[in-house]
Amino acid sequence: MIVMLAAVLLALAAVQPASAASDSSRVDLAGPWDFRFDPDSRGEEQGWHKSTDSRGWVKIQVPGSYDQSRFNNLLYQGQAWYRTTFQAPPANPKGRVFLKFEGVTIRSKVWVN
Repeated sequence: MIVMLAAVLLALAAVQPASAASDSSRVDLAGPWDFRFDPDSRGEEQGWHKSTDSRGWVKIQVPGSYDQSRFNNLLYQGQAWYRTTFQAPPANPKGRVFLKFEGVTIRSKVWVN
């Protein structure tokens, strides 16, 4: 199953089934993600977390954040979105999966389809 993950103010994430005992069941989400500033805080209202439309989004390398990437020296304060898709690991019998975030700035909201 391909899963879309959208998050506000997300820097790095990994997905792991709750009962995972080895690295083979982990999904490393490092790599190119879609990124978009949301200066008017309207992304959630406009359904950015539901859409796969790439207009208005740029690619950014994760781990990292916009200020470490192509937007050097930008003094932006406000919401920003990161999103990606990934192949979900096989479900375990309890159906539980954990997301592990290594770097979240201030706060985040995460949507998984």
